[in-house]
Amino acid sequence: MIIKLKGFSYISQLNNSFGGVIILDVIKEVLNIVDDDNSKNFIISYIIEDVSQYILNYCNLKFIPAELFFTFVNMCVYKYKYITNSYNSNVKSITEGDVSISFSNIDNKEVFSSFFNELNRFRKIY
Repeated sequence: MIIKLKGFSYISQLNNSFGGVIILDVIKEVLNIVDDDNSKNFIISYIIEDVSQYILNYCNLKFIPAELFFTFVNMCVYKYKYITNSYNSNVKSITEGDVSISFSNIDNKEVFSSFFNELNRFRKIY
């Protein structure tokens, strides 16, 4: 799956990049996760995909503008903290073969409500 960013390509692999910046590394740095600690790469990669799709759907866009980079990273960090702070109560099931994570009681609208003002600047309503 390729998500187009204005002037860049976002490829769904662990080396997701945004203008040469590796998103996974940025998020791990913000969360103070050591580079050598790859145990959280799977969940962070899932969150990157989820937040990307949420922004594209909410704003009705085909790509994520570069101006939303920091918002995008902050949303990923916020969702990571939200999931891990109440991890046991929110994860319904995890499957590693053909990657599947099921969450219960997580409403993206609730989680991302503090970002709506920023996202609304880029939202296209048809």
